Amino acid sequence: MNALLYALERWITKLDKTFIQSGHYKMILEGLGTTVKITLGALVIGVIIGLVIALVKYLAEDSRWLRPLAKVCDLYVTVIRGIPVTVLLLIFYYLIMVTCTDGVLVATITFGINSGAYMAELIRSGINAVDRGQMEAGRRPCAGSSCPRPCAMCCPPWATSSSPC
Repeated sequence: MNALLYALERWITKLDKTFIQSGHYKMILEGLGTTVKITLGALVIGVIIGLVIALVKYLAEDSRWLRPLAKVCDLYVTVIRGIPVTVLLLIFYYLIMVTCTDGVLVATITFGINSGAYMAELIRSGINAVDRGQMEAGRRPCAGSSCPRPCAMCCPPWATSSSPC
């Protein structure tokens, strides 16, 4: 037992000397800040892309003018979800955004684009999970009036409550 305590005390002493006293903890905190910046930026980009794509795919079911755009969105979702995120990051850094020297910006955009493909399917599946009767009930109160689609008010809560996540 004493040997274990002695080994633990030596380890803590080495940790203090190499990590705290030398100031290496500042690098960890700086990296944590960078990670939070990338995560929040990618989340915002991903939600915006995902929402736009989900709405295009949902509205294309009723509109023949949006069907070609929905096919492009399907291609985007399929290709981006099929490429591993590390490979996608390398493609963006070395091929697409060659002139950009800010790695944080490249990572934020790349992770946002990747997140957008997954968000699109998540939002679309949530919208499609709302029963057709509920959609009609949401449109019914304003039938014949000039108010904007009432479904926009009641369907998002239903979609998020029936979403798999």
